[in-house]
Amino acid sequence: MARLALALFGGFEAQLDGGGVLALLGKGQALLAYLALHHRQAAARNKLAALLWGGMGNEQDLRNLRHTVFTTRRTVGTPSSPMVVSSAG
Repeated sequence: MARLALALFGGFEAQLDGGGVLALLGKGQALLAYLALHHRQAAARNKLAALLWGGMGNEQDLRNLRHTVFTTRRTVGTPSSPMVVSSAG
């Protein structure tokens, strides 16, 4: 299993298996930071979408979340790993 190391203080930094720093955009950084800090509980899609894009409307928020999960998985290189665990609100 790949090991993801995150630095959240003094600037965001993510490294996979001790390799180079991953290039993630702000929402991808926020998503990974939130999931890492709350790793013991399921993350509801509606909650994540509202947290990261609150105010845009639920459907647009969820579209943005899907896109951010897709691009973050592609950057991290683990397309099948469960980043968002629950779709329950």
